[in-house]
Amino acid sequence: MRILAIAAAALLAAAPAAAQHQGHGQPPVPTPPPPHGHRPPPPPAAPAAEEHAHAGAEDRRAVLAVADRMFAALAAKNGAALLAEVVPEGRATANDLGPRRVVRSMGWAEFAGGLSRIPGRPMERLIEPHVHVEGDIAMIWSRYEFELDGRFSHCGVNHFDLIRQDGRWRVLNITWTQQYENCPGRPRGPAGERG
Repeated sequence: MRILAIAAAALLAAAPAAAQHQGHGQPPVPTPPPPHGHRPPPPPAAPAAEEHAHAGAEDRRAVLAVADRMFAALAAKNGAALLAEVVPEGRATANDLGPRRVVRSMGWAEFAGGLSRIPGRPMERLIEPHVHVEGDIAMIWSRYEFELDGRFSHCGVNHFDLIRQDGRWRVLNITWTQQYENCPGRPRGPAGERG
C-alpha cells in the first residue's frame, strides 16, 4: 500500500516536467492512472499566512496577558489570584536540570498553596516568547529568568498550554526546565558567578 502511494506521488511529480517538454518537438509523456482503489495524494497546501501559523496581534496580547497575571500572582505570593488564571484540572511540572535531573508535577491547588513558602520576593519574566494560537488552544514557548529579591536565581524554558473557555484564555498546564548554570549572560546562582 505504501509502495503504491509512493509510486503515485513520483508519477505526479514527473507530470510537470513532462508538460514542460510538450510543444518542443517531443511527444507528450502519458500519465498512467493511479492503481485501482487509490487516489493520488492531494497537491501540497499553500503555506499558511503568518497570522494563522502563529498568532494574530490581538490573540498574542490576550495569551501573554494571562502569563503576566500569573507572574504578578507569583510575585505577590497570591495563590487565589494564580488560581483565577488556570483550569483547575491542569498541572504544573518542573524539570530540574541539575545533577539529579528531578521531574516534579503537581496540581494547581498544591502549586498555589506553595507560593507563600517561597523565600524572598520572586520575579519571573519571559524572554522573546513564541505564541501559537489555533482556534481555542494556544501555546507559549519561551526562555525565562527567575529572580529572588532582585538577584538572579535561575533560568530555563517555559511551556504554557492554554485553552479559551467562555471567551477567556486560561492556562491548562505549565511545564518548565530549571537550570542554575549556563544561563546566557546571567550570573550563576546566589554566588553571582557569570553563567
